[in-house]
Amino acid sequence: LKKKVDILEKLVDYKVVVDEDFMLLTTAVPSESQVPQLLTQIDQISRESGLSVVTMNYTLSNALAGEIDVTLTATGNYDQIVNFLSNMEKSSRIIELDNLRYGDNKDAEGNSALLVTFVLKSPYLVSSSKAVTTEPLNLDITDTGFISILSKIKGLKIYKYSIEDLKYKQVTESTQSENQ
Repeated sequence: LKKKVDILEKLVDYKVVVDEDFMLLTTAVPSESQVPQLLTQIDQISRESGLSVVTMNYTLSNALAGEIDVTLTATGNYDQIVNFLSNMEKSSRIIELDNLRYGDNKDAEGNSALLVTFVLKSPYLVSSSKAVTTEPLNLDITDTGFISILSKIKGLKIYKYSIEDLKYKQVTESTQSENQ
């Protein structure tokens, strides 16, 4: 118990640093309540990269492990697709590219562009409210591995938004069978 108390007292002494580190880590792997924000972040990355989003949807692929699948269909050119992948890689939120399909697409005016479908995976934190007092507390915020991970996260871009920043375009409603 003495060792646990010493660790907890150290955390209290470094409260400001611990709070900052916690905020950084929760941007990389957010809680379950922040899962829908992933769609907004992917939309921001798409727009920043120059892609035009056609459709986007998500499913909770593994609720026990805390994983979400997002399917994004967008149009753009080769450079915009590469830019999207690069921007996604530099995002502080962990997003894994699971699948990528693309093909040629012509719009109503006959302009050619690539139609690309990304299947993306992103983890989220599944929290448990059970406090375990019998297991040892092995937490060291001064550990070099922990500091190294935080340094990498600090170098990544955090996509923040406010409700005022979100601009929705009017889309027509369609059924699943119309989309196929």
